[in-house]
Amino acid sequence: MDKSHAAYLQQLAMNALQTSISNSIGNVLQGVCCFSELSDHLLMWSHYANGHLGLCMEFSNTIALGQGALAAVKYRDCFPVLDADKILANADDALANVIDLWLIKAECWAYEKEWRILHSKGDCPLNYPPESLTAVYLGALMPENQQLLIKKLLEGTGTKVCKMRLEKASFKLVA
Repeated sequence: MDKSHAAYLQQLAMNALQTSISNSIGNVLQGVCCFSELSDHLLMWSHYANGHLGLCMEFSNTIALGQGALAAVKYRDCFPVLDADKILANADDALANVIDLWLIKAECWAYEKEWRILHSKGDCPLNYPPESLTAVYLGALMPENQQLLIKKLLEGTGTKVCKMRLEKASFKLVA
């Protein structure tokens, strides 16, 4: 067999392995739940809370949340690469290398200071112990009836409820 034919077969095998690993990831990791270290970032409220109409939930970082491990997102300038040679060379680290793919975002999103829980169940709620919910921040533009409902639901739980407001003289949010 000549070198070009061997290289072609090796490339086919690598492509098949990468496809197989990608398909396996989809079967193992079907749920991603995202968190941030921030509760007062203007862009976060615009992107994820329906333009200040939604809410932000604060959780204790000392209590495990639901069905997965919490991991920090890594911010990079380049796409992550699944290296089949590296995975084949060290099968013990294969899952860790694959999971890393789910924990990488473009550098321009670094302001989010995001954390993720990866879990095996998609399209279902992520359960958490009620005592781990330490605060709820209500959006600056949340309708009054929704604010009252949330306050009523959290009454007596020990969870702090704060209303966010937009500063008049600066581009800041404060609770």
